Amino acid sequence: GIEMDGSSNNTIGNATAGNGNVISGNGFSGVAIIGSNGNSIKNNIIGLNAAGSASISNNEFGVEVVNSSNNTIGGITTNEGNQIGGNRSAGVRVSGTGTGNSIRGNGINANGSLGIDLGTAGVTANDVGDGDTGANNLQNYPVITNTFTNVVVGSINSTPNTVLIIDVYDSPAADISAFGEGEVYRTSTTVTTDASGNATFSISATFVPGRFVSMTATDPAGSTSEFARSEVVRNVMPVTLMLFEAKVVSNQVRLTWTTTEELNNDRFEIERATDALNWLKIGSVKGFGSTNVTNTYQFIDDSPETGTSYYRFKQVDFDGRFTYSPIKALSFEENFSERLTAYPNPTANGSVIIVLDQILEASAATVLSQTGAKLNNTPLRNLTPNKITIDLSAQPPGVYLVNINGKTVKVLKQ
Repeated sequence: GIEMDGSSNNTIGNATAGNGNVISGNGFSGVAIIGSNGNSIKNNIIGLNAAGSASISNNEFGVEVVNSSNNTIGGITTNEGNQIGGNRSAGVRVSGTGTGNSIRGNGINANGSLGIDLGTAGVTANDVGDGDTGANNLQNYPVITNTFTNVVVGSINSTPNTVLIIDVYDSPAADISAFGEGEVYRTSTTVTTDASGNATFSISATFVPGRFVSMTATDPAGSTSEFARSEVVRNVMPVTLMLFEAKVVSNQVRLTWTTTEELNNDRFEIERATDALNWLKIGSVKGFGSTNVTNTYQFIDDSPETGTSYYRFKQVDFDGRFTYSPIKALSFEENFSERLTAYPNPTANGSVIIVLDQILEASAATVLSQTGAKLNNTPLRNLTPNKITIDLSAQPPGVYLVNINGKTVKVLKQ
């Protein structure tokens, strides 16, 4: 193979047609970059025959990068990408402390382990805020939520307020680890993370049903991530979503979504996270199966987390296949008592309506005298889901306390 040990700024192949190399059948790695910076590896075939149709394996990695920085492996313009396949270990392995190693636009497929492997061998889990260090700073990879024939949808958590390049690939099969492969480069987009390090994306491209889509993320310094967990391309979106919103309503979060068409839709599983990474199922709403009638759904999170939370739903078919909705973020601060109101107050005839911006049950309300004695003979009933009426006509004039879920409002009967 080719080894650069303490040798920088070398060029191995370039984007001119015919200027690449076949680097295959070697006892170690096809290309080894050790303590070397600024090298360029483009338009080569590594681990395959000259036609790229059969393996001639390198015994270790296709490209190995050790304690090296700012090397470029491939690119997204014509003829820049390398074909890296059939190698006995990872397609591209980056280890040690080097950063800024760009791995973009290559066709990476059918290697013995991961297509791209950073740091310790095997998939490196994403970390919240992407503050870890190591090979390519262990750049977090994207998370794909939905893949259809014309669009791929997903999200990423990384360094806050950072512009990232998302590269999209597809392959005939997923890697055995489920992360990758990336046989064919398809397209790219850029996203900018928010103050919490989160960004979402919807990328238009043409995909073939049954193939598997994966992605990488590259930071402004050129550090490329491992491949994302791949997702199979689905031919038909099972639910046509017209609206999905999340709102803080008093002491709760109300999720509302509207569909205009559903196909084999069993249910929606509601999920919440405080970091957009670790999702918790908090409920489920039954779907309408197959319909072309507009339907509106609602779910109430009556125990939201204080601070910023992220919500999504997992739409599950009858056959168990599923897709995810876009992610909605909101900030919740508990403010229950200010939303508990009574009118008319004072009341002359004894009829009072209690209003709260959340679902109320009359059975949850308790009426007390000013001394704290419970009044058992005071009728209560629901008018609407968030309004109850209280009849104080049998009580003498005075101040009464209405208690709901530990919160109290005073009512004056004249």
